[in-house]
Amino acid sequence: AQHRQNVDWLAGRGYSTLGVKFPAVFQGRSETVEGDYLAVLWENLADPILSGREELGYAKLWCEIDETVQSDNSRLFSGSWLGRSFLELRISGLIPAIEAAPSRRPLLHYKYIPRTGCPGEADAAYAVMTPAENPTLIVEERLVGSGEAHFHRSTWEQLPTLFHIVNALADLPLGTVRSASLTISRGGKDLSDQRILDAG
Repeated sequence: AQHRQNVDWLAGRGYSTLGVKFPAVFQGRSETVEGDYLAVLWENLADPILSGREELGYAKLWCEIDETVQSDNSRLFSGSWLGRSFLELRISGLIPAIEAAPSRRPLLHYKYIPRTGCPGEADAAYAVMTPAENPTLIVEERLVGSGEAHFHRSTWEQLPTLFHIVNALADLPLGTVRSASLTISRGGKDLSDQRILDAG
């Protein structure tokens, strides 16, 4: 989960995100990239969804995103679609981190845009990468604690455009959550380094 504020290209406005990533390896004809595959990224503003999906190749969808700071300084993030809650992410027991944050990894995506009037055919279908380097990002504070996430199985009537995604994620077996973190940072990059991966 992320909350972005003072975004330059939005004239200082901001938006929030909720994403699901998996460790993955891309094996192409001329390159191999180890990183995190971004399976889905929900955002609560249309503008970054459209530009990120069509220009950059992110798997972006819309939802309502709320963040609640609770009395014990735990944070609760929730995702919903027109009032139907489908995801809750809680981070609790937050304390200042002693160890350094893990090294940033490339972010992997699969850009797919269907061809108009041709069901099952694609105008674009290829792997894309966001390089890990982010030289202008400055971490101001990093907290660690425990975390838990819950996807709520839903019917077509409850989530007509999302139920198949939410239910697939709800059915994934989850191991023990080893840690969770909350990072406050500033700066970032314009993603002009986004590129297509050579699939061969």
